[in-house]
Formats: sequence, structure tokens, C-alpha cells
Amino acid sequence: MKTSDPETGTPSPEITDRETDVETVSAAITRNRYKDALRATDKALRAAEQAVSGAFDTVVDTLSDGAWEGPRAETWFHELRRQRAEASTDLDAGIHECVQALHGQPEEVEPDDWRATWSPVYRGSR
Repeated sequence: MKTSDPETGTPSPEITDRETDVETVSAAITRNRYKDALRATDKALRAAEQAVSGAFDTVVDTLSDGAWEGPRAETWFHELRRQRAEASTDLDAGIHECVQALHGQPEEVEPDDWRATWSPVYRGSR
């Protein structure tokens, strides 16, 4: 049904199904909460990497300056360096996993998409 502007009599354009569908789709799009959670996790892992690295650096520097010497100190220092490398490797792996998971994730998704209702709670079995 065509309508017209009451003041000018100019016919109003008809809204096609295509235009209506575009409006409906735009209104139905929502945030990708899964992507938000991945970004937050990536940020937390990077902050942890800096904090852990800084903590290990402080202890290593102190021990390297001769704060504790002897066979027990050497054994403990060796184990500390091993744990430092392991922690760094694990944090790097977590960051890499987040970056890989983020790749290709859209900013917005349909409301019935699982990513629209993602909640960053523990999802594993106990």
C-alpha cells in the first residue's frame, strides 16, 4: 500500500521486504561475549607474564649478587631457573592460544549464537 505525504502529496517510498530484513538483522545482532572473554584472558595472561617475570628477575638478580651461596643455594637456584622457564613457556602458550582463538571471531553475533551468551565460568568437569 502506497502512502503519500499529506502536505505535499508526494508518494512515500515503499519499504521492501529486503529493507525490512536488513533492519531486523541489524537489530538482532549482539556482542560476541566469547571474544570479550578471550580479550580479557589475553590481557590477564600478559599482565601475569610481566609480573611473574619481574618476580623471578628480582630473586635471580639478588641470588646472582651473592645473597645466598653454597651447594643448597646452587640446587635451589637451578630449580628456580627451571621453574621460571616453565612458567614463561606456559604463559606464552596461553597467550598464543588466546590469539589463535581470537583470530576470525566476529565482533557481533546473532542473539541465539552460543557466543552471545558466553559466560567466563569454569566449564570443565570436577
